[in-house]
Amino acid sequence: MGESLKEHIRRLRLEGAASQLKHTYESVINIAFDAGYQTREAFARAFKAIFGCSPSGFRNNCSTSQRILAKYQNDRQVNKRDKNKINGDEIAVQTIGGGEYAVTTHFGPYDNLSQTYSGLSRDWLIKSEREISQDPCMEFYLNDPESTDPEDLLTDVCLPLKPKR
Repeated sequence: MGESLKEHIRRLRLEGAASQLKHTYESVINIAFDAGYQTREAFARAFKAIFGCSPSGFRNNCSTSQRILAKYQNDRQVNKRDKNKINGDEIAVQTIGGGEYAVTTHFGPYDNLSQTYSGLSRDWLIKSEREISQDPCMEFYLNDPESTDPEDLLTDVCLPLKPKR
């Protein structure tokens, strides 16, 4: 079967809290209250059960060695001397320049990421004073797909921006 209605609501509230932790400077206790928890401790226990780390740790990327970035680019941008192979896969070292990005958190299977990109482009970008730049889009995979159910996957989607002409 799936999750109960109570579990579903709890998960949605915690996912909303995770998004607030990543994208705001709101205090952990205020985020806990917004998610329906009466104490920081109860919130921390529930949060850790879902995300595997404390709310403060999550805000600070838990373990940066577990965070995976996918950068979509034109291969010519990579310095050829920095390319190596690991297990048959090409790995390139590259510095990612700064810039403005629209960022939203995708909740669920990777198969549905295109819907998040479409929604970001359709709903937010059209109303903003910006357009998509030539810089690469990026995705930050916030949990491990090997140990996380597809419907519980979290991915930060980053769309590069520039001012409208």
